[in-house]
Amino acid sequence: MSSSENGLPYARGVRRPERLHSSIARAVKESSDRRVICGWGQIYRGLARSDEVLRLIRRHGGKPMALAFTDRGEPRHPLMLSYTCTLTEI
Repeated sequence: MSSSENGLPYARGVRRPERLHSSIARAVKESSDRRVICGWGQIYRGLARSDEVLRLIRRHGGKPMALAFTDRGEPRHPLMLSYTCTLTEI
């Protein structure tokens, strides 16, 4: 498992974070209203990646949003959410 610049581990499967960074930056810039819907759920809790992704979105002028949150404040994955969820800025 690789580590971020602050020494916390990345999630399993994140081998080339620099490619993900450029993809996120490009997506924010191409968004018409700069909103980025985040939804990784509980799996990323305690890993560096979630904080890093939120910082990256904001650094490029994006507004991180979520449809719902886990008990620990992580944006829930949208797969199992109700259609009545409202979009909230993180």
